[in-house]
Amino acid sequence: MLQAVVQTILPQGSVGTHVDIAEAIDRRLAAGKNAGFRYATLPPDGEAYRQGLTIFFKMLEQTPMGSFDRMPQAAREGYIRCVCNGDVDGPAQFPLSTFMRMLRSDAVRFWIAHPETMLAMNYYGFADGATGNEGWQDIGPNSSAPFEHGPAPSAFQEAGVQ
Repeated sequence: MLQAVVQTILPQGSVGTHVDIAEAIDRRLAAGKNAGFRYATLPPDGEAYRQGLTIFFKMLEQTPMGSFDRMPQAAREGYIRCVCNGDVDGPAQFPLSTFMRMLRSDAVRFWIAHPETMLAMNYYGFADGATGNEGWQDIGPNSSAPFEHGPAPSAFQEAGVQ
């Protein structure tokens, strides 16, 4: 369910990336980690995702399409837009529009922090937030020389270029 919603929220084909955002969100939730912030109207992330996705899809069962899978892309986008605007809401203990705001934020944060996305944007800096690259890759220990040894020679100095 999460995969289908994320692919609709952030269609990566148009930007040339293929990041499995749903898996990254799912791994974070399975580890019991929160995003680091929470809307006051939402329960902790795991419960918000459980309730939010369940109700999101249950409401679709009462539409002519019957399920998200049977909806054409434009209808999926329209349904998500209605939920985000608060036009469609269900029996969750919180507004689904707030849940969708959280889901969209998570999707974009994981997508933008992925090395493949940064490469597609020709960005070569840090985009990993305070959590350490969102778990996309392991970071080894700092291998730079201690400060007392002076600055390391640059590649230009090593090549004899002044």
